[in-house]
Formats: sequence, structure tokens, C-alpha cells
Amino acid sequence: MPVAEVSAAELQAPRFLFINSANQNPENFVHRGGLAILKFWLGMVATYPLARLYLRCARPSDDALVAFGIDVAALRGEETRSIVWIQEFVSHQEMARLMSHVHFFLLPSVFLHSVSIMHAMAQGAVPVVSDTIGTSCYVTHGENGIVLQGVRESNWQVEPTTGVTIDDARRNSALEDDLARQMQASVSSLIEDPAAYRAMREGARRASQTQFSGETFCTTFWEDVHRLWGEYVGLKGREGRIKTAPPLPQHGLLQDSDWPRVFESVPQPMTRIRTGRGRVTELGGMFIYTAGDAKMSLQDWSVLAEYWRTGAPPLAFVRDISEFGGKYLAEVAMPARHTAIDFVSRQLLPFPRLHRLAARCLKFFRRVLRKESPRDKPPHVDIQLVAQDIAGMNVIRCNAHYYAIPQDGGAFSEEKANHGGYRLCFKGNSLKHVLSKVSEYERAFGQAMPSAMPEGDRPIMAEEGFLGFNIVRHADLFFAIPQGEGAFAPERVSAGGYSRMYTGPTLEAAKAAVEAGK
Repeated sequence: MPVAEVSAAELQAPRFLFINSANQNPENFVHRGGLAILKFWLGMVATYPLARLYLRCARPSDDALVAFGIDVAALRGEETRSIVWIQEFVSHQEMARLMSHVHFFLLPSVFLHSVSIMHAMAQGAVPVVSDTIGTSCYVTHGENGIVLQGVRESNWQVEPTTGVTIDDARRNSALEDDLARQMQASVSSLIEDPAAYRAMREGARRASQTQFSGETFCTTFWEDVHRLWGEYVGLKGREGRIKTAPPLPQHGLLQDSDWPRVFESVPQPMTRIRTGRGRVTELGGMFIYTAGDAKMSLQDWSVLAEYWRTGAPPLAFVRDISEFGGKYLAEVAMPARHTAIDFVSRQLLPFPRLHRLAARCLKFFRRVLRKESPRDKPPHVDIQLVAQDIAGMNVIRCNAHYYAIPQDGGAFSEEKANHGGYRLCFKGNSLKHVLSKVSEYERAFGQAMPSAMPEGDRPIMAEEGFLGFNIVRHADLFFAIPQGEGAFAPERVSAGGYSRMYTGPTLEAAKAAVEAGK
């Protein structure tokens, strides 16, 4: 699928992403190039004030940053404007949406992180990486990404006696400064040349699809295994450590056609369907059904767990979710067919009045029994804080929807969000959709969640009486306010003076927001 066009105007507000390792080891923030990125950023926003940096990692303490030579005062100033720290867990799907939302993926790391690089390239983010060992297998400078120089020379040396390349990963402040300068020069040149950026972005997507797909990887998988085994046996044989090598199997338990599915699947348990009655989870190329909603430990996901772990729940494994045949769905209560009722009904058919009386009695007793039966459990509500302090707003995922609400709006309530209970609320079906709405709002007013709305433009009535709302255009944004709450006033928007309010970058978008909230 071709990459969506990126306009020159959009590139003037570029978005960047940096991620730390899954275990959030603070040392990895340094090894992955986090300090170089912070130094780069403090210079970048001076040239591109609308730029945004998303850091999916734990924020180092002020003391640690000062020790690293970071200007903490300047950093804090940008944290309320251009820097977003996402310190909570982000699922595989949410990470994919985040990567597809940004223009550049920053990872000037001491070590190679191929999975992160391939994931970003697949989502259309241009990778900005270091020249560490292994990078050349994935990123070609100027074709499908930007490769920064200096990391390999500074951190990798060849041991003279054995010829083995070893790492000597030490912090190098001068190298960080140089990487920051390289990043700013390379990124700025692409921002000012949208055609070159689009070509590089398309190259990244194409490389991920043609070179790094599961299907491409599995075509030579067994050949690579046998080659490496042969090299290992030869090395150990020359050292006298091995005499007779056992033969390798020619095939695995998986069929050849199954390898792409396994390589491309999520590496950790990922819930796909949860009904309360059962749950479907994806892991390692399989869909796994578990009855009920029991808590699972990591060891419980093994196909052997129920045979050797006491209390491990039984699991059902399938390759395709359709193979479950709807087993995970809640049963629909349907009145069962009763032979006795059918018999009585047939006997009373010649007597219509008596038949109607019997039917009414049966209906009455069924209604009484239904009221006395235990009610269904309330639907499961899954609420998660996805991002914090994005232009003064928090982004929350509630079930299948995403909401952006003011940070000072208190605890999140789905009912409150859907019925105009917050002074400002953006709703979307994806993280990217909500982030784009927040960006549109911020561009319209030039600041994050202003305490006073701009007064420069006179509000213009765009449409009156749409589903009980008046839609007003002001400062390149459309506001839908209740008809019965008076004229539109910018100061009332900031003060939360309307019981309900919806916004959108266009008239149609504002209408859609009203319809969604109804």
C-alpha cells in the first residue's frame, strides 16, 4: 500500500518518536541515544517551533539529566509545549499507530535494535539511526533512512589477537553533540525538501515489505540454521571441542507455510476479544481461547502448562480466529422448545379462546421467572491512560475509542466525555485520529489549552439548529454549542461555560462530533 502524501506545510510541524527498551532500563536511555536526542531537540525547536517529540520511555530524574549535561530548565520549558513523555504501557497496536503518526523515528543507538527499526519502517516513519554494527543490513543512508556516523568508530573495536569485534559502550559527550548536529542537519534538509522526504519514506515502507516480511525471512530460515550449525561444528572441530556433531532436523514442527504467520505475530500476549464469558488472545502466531476472565501468568500461555502447572487454565489453540466458531461469544437467551408446551398448544388449537388464555398465562409466568433470574454481568470497561500532557490534555483509551480531555478535568468518565461534560473533549477511533485533532486545535490557537481564547477573529455562524446545536466558526475551528445556552463567547469556551461542546477542523467534522455524542 503506498504511503500517504505528506505536504510541505505538514512537514513544517514535524513529529518525532524515540522509544526505550521494553524493560525501561534507565541505562538504555543513554545507550539508545536519548541524551543525543534531547540535545538535538533543544536546537530543533528553535528552527521549527511547531515540531513535536514523543518519548516512549521513563523520564530520567532532573539530577540525572543535570549530571548528563542537559539544560533542565530549557527541557522543562519544552515539556509543556513540544515534548511529550509517554511513560505508561503501550500495546503493540498503539505503538503501530504512534509510529504511523510521526514523520521520523529516532534511534541513534550504540547497539542495533532491528525489530524497532523494522516496525517503524513498516509504519512509514523515516528511521534516523546510528552506524552501529548491523545497521547496514536494514537502513541505507539516503534511500530508506538517515544513518548517523561516529558510533561504530567510538564504541566498537577489533581485538588485535583474535580479530573479534567487541563493544566498549561508554558515554561520550562529544559524540552526543556531534550526533545532535548530524540529526539537525539531515532532518532539516528533508523537511525543506518534501519530495525527498516522501521518496525516503516510501523507500522505508518498501524495504520493510520486500526485505523484512515474515514470508521473506522464512524462505531461507532453515538454510540459515544449517549454515550456522555447520560453521559452529567446523569451529568447534578445529578447536578439538567436538568430535561427532548430531544431525540437525530437516523440518520443524511447523509447516513451511506457517513460518510467516509466526514471525509477523505479536511476541507477547495481546488480548483481541474479551466478552466476560471468554477471552481470545494472540501470541506467537496463534489465537488462544481461555474460558472466563481469569488472570494469566506468563508461564500459563505454554501449550504444556495445564499438564505440569497446578491450577493452570486449559487453553484452546487455533491458527485463525474463525476456527473457534464463536465459542467466545456470550450465549443468547432463547426460549427452549418444550415438547409438553407443543403438545398442549396442538390440543387447544380447536378452542381459540382457551388457547389465547393459556398463551397469556404462559407469557406471564415466563416474565416472572425472567425477572427472578440473575441479571447479566455489566459489560467490561477497559480504560487506560495512553499519553499524558499533550498540549495540556491527557489521552485515554476507553474500550475501542480514544479521548483527549484537559489535564485538570478530573478522573475520566466515558459518559461525561460523550455528553459534553468536559470543557473540551476530542474523540476518535484511533490514537492517530485524536492526536491530529489535538494538533489542529493547538495550531488554531497557537498554544496548549489556553486560559483565554483568542479574540482576534469575530465568530461567524456556520449553521444554526443542527440537532439542537449552533455551529460557529472561530479562529479556523468550528465549535458546536447548545442552542439554548446563548451566543458563542470565546471566554466561555476556556472557562467551561457550556454544558456540552464539540469541535472540528471543518463544519462536517463538527457535525460528525455532534452526531457521535448524541
